[in-house]
Amino acid sequence: GRLPRPLQPGSGSWDGFGGVVFTWQTLGWEFDADAGYRKNTAADGFRFGDQAFTDASFQYRVWPRRLGAGVPAYVFAVAESNLFLQGRDRVGGVPDPDSGGARWIVGLGLQYVTERFVIEGIYQVPAVQRLNGNAVETDHSLSVGVRWEFSFLSS
Repeated sequence: GRLPRPLQPGSGSWDGFGGVVFTWQTLGWEFDADAGYRKNTAADGFRFGDQAFTDASFQYRVWPRRLGAGVPAYVFAVAESNLFLQGRDRVGGVPDPDSGGARWIVGLGLQYVTERFVIEGIYQVPAVQRLNGNAVETDHSLSVGVRWEFSFLSS
């Protein structure tokens, strides 16, 4: 059978999205914050609830403690906070009582940063979940990633 709409890749709708980002970085730490809003539209009689979010993260260099010439890599400790607000989904124009609500997720992680790539991991847990009806709660999660810098232009 078909998967429930929230588990399907893509909704078939055209949705508006906007946001702002702020970053402040020194050699010892970095602070990042963003906020955004997504206005969802309907497709095939289904519309996801509109979404608003705000995120903040603080990264503190834990290694090396002292910077010298030619340091090839850094390790940062990371603290992150994510707040999500979602309106109720609508099926055939009728609000789904078991959808939408608020989630506040917090996490701690590490980043290994070099000139060309970043290896990172974060463990996140829900601090607050105020969901409507029987909406599915978010569980804890562990995310691991690799980012690689590449350039099409030689310097």
